[in-house]
Amino acid sequence: MYTSTTLFAFIGALAGIGSVSGHSAFFHPSMWGFNVTDKDYPYDNRPVAPLRDYTFQQWWFHNHLDHPPNPGDFFELPAGKPATAEIACNKGATSFFASSEGGDIREPNNPNNVCPNSESIAYHTHGIDDLEGCALAIAYKDDVNQVQPEDFTIFSVNQTCVWTRFTDFSVPAAMPPCPAGGCICSFFWIHSPKAGGEENYMNGFRCNVTGSTSTVPLAKPQVARRCGSDPENGKLQDVPGNCTYGAKQPFYWLQAERNNVFEGEHSPPVYNDRYNFLDGAQTDIFEGFYDSIPEPAPNAPLPVAKQVNSPSTETSPTASPSGSSSPQPTFLPSKACKPKKFPSSSAGLQRRSFEEESTGVLPRSWTAGRHKATVIFLHGLGQVNATWQMAFSKALTPYFPNVQWIFPQASEKRVSMNQGMLRPSWFDIWQLPPHPEEYDERGITESVSAIEDLILSQIHLGVDPRRIFLMGFSQGAALALMVSLTTLNELGGVISLSGWLPNAYRRHITASPSIPILWCHGTDDKEIPLPYGRNAMQFIDSLPGADASKTELKIYRGLQHTINDRELEDIAAFLHLQLQS
Repeated sequence: MYTSTTLFAFIGALAGIGSVSGHSAFFHPSMWGFNVTDKDYPYDNRPVAPLRDYTFQQWWFHNHLDHPPNPGDFFELPAGKPATAEIACNKGATSFFASSEGGDIREPNNPNNVCPNSESIAYHTHGIDDLEGCALAIAYKDDVNQVQPEDFTIFSVNQTCVWTRFTDFSVPAAMPPCPAGGCICSFFWIHSPKAGGEENYMNGFRCNVTGSTSTVPLAKPQVARRCGSDPENGKLQDVPGNCTYGAKQPFYWLQAERNNVFEGEHSPPVYNDRYNFLDGAQTDIFEGFYDSIPEPAPNAPLPVAKQVNSPSTETSPTASPSGSSSPQPTFLPSKACKPKKFPSSSAGLQRRSFEEESTGVLPRSWTAGRHKATVIFLHGLGQVNATWQMAFSKALTPYFPNVQWIFPQASEKRVSMNQGMLRPSWFDIWQLPPHPEEYDERGITESVSAIEDLILSQIHLGVDPRRIFLMGFSQGAALALMVSLTTLNELGGVISLSGWLPNAYRRHITASPSIPILWCHGTDDKEIPLPYGRNAMQFIDSLPGADASKTELKIYRGLQHTINDRELEDIAAFLHLQLQS
């Protein structure tokens, strides 16, 4: 039996339409057509080949139903956690290179390169701001021959797909278990109209929801309607009342038969806010999530979410004047979030835990003064630096024009919690939440040394070490803490976002360094639970010479293993305060 929590989607650079070629497919032993090559059909029907103007038989499951997965092969969907996609332009650029006709073509120095030796246009994008998202859908049937297009429901969207080889798809925590024979899933993608002739991409696979504690079924999916702003097509304003809310079908488009959307070729349907597919887990797809959903219309009222005593950890409804809870849909893509507020720098940095709103307004033209400074950001397990670089380029870096931002990329390592698969990782992890005593001494030592070398390179360039800051998310936060608490250099500060401090490493920390620490953590984080953060802060406070006035723990109610706008505001405030000192 082959099971995995890692999803493999591939972008194939093929000769195709016009001067641009680049195609996407899903590759995993659980898929239909896993080993199909260009020799199996009289036309190019490899999993990476695009779908357009085809009959229903040709496009449905890519006409691969005669090439099923082996019995027992499933792709696992862990409820409330991410499933990770591996995206590449060729099977040889992925962890499955051994079964590729061309062998291993991965780029050792850039393991997250989706298409080695090719420009981004090879996978239908001119750059990271040109991405339109992709999606995973599920049908709660175990017989693929009984599945119809209307049975699929989109349960997860990644709006920056297909930019990096490793891409996370968040699975809703409320996903119910599959039938005894598993579920049928599929990968869907439609690219930007700016990056080549339009096509559809669909690849079906067997899947199974794991760790489910819910019995609430999915609602009947509807066709998604365009409702977000679309300036290039003359629609300057969002029209929330025109959105489709709740469970939504995938897009079936530009085929000879069985389309469910009919947009023009240069105005494709896309898996992002324009069609109310918000980034991440689609948490409103379940029966009974809404009390009522009005008929979509430009001036229609928004739907009302059902009042519950214990709201889902993945949604934080805002109370409406009537006392019911109303979800607050947004049409600003997550990649465009910006900090809005920061507390006054005169307040000082005090050790406290609080959840209240910050005060003050962050000027759009605010700078860090004349300081020459560096922020080194360390990504999390399985992530890529480009994703964070993109997010911070709009949310933080414009407000610090005199600060250099560095986003190092972890090398690809075998990760025990992912069945030994190769993933970008600073060190090995056995499980999440991490076991208190697990400790990859070799991996941690190598990564600590690499970040120390990066710090020294900045010092050699003339940067005052007191103007060098380490920041990280999850595993990257753990590494940032280990470096900052043992380095001989007096750094400007360290910021931990949903991090932890491995117990076994604490023996290397003999005294509290005089470094300001900002620790940000969500109350609903299941990957690295909040007690991990509290425990680490208590340890730091107990060190000889500890100065509690230089450490700060900020807690965000309802936040899972991610970041939000308030966290970005607090990061900006912390950096502002330290750079002014």
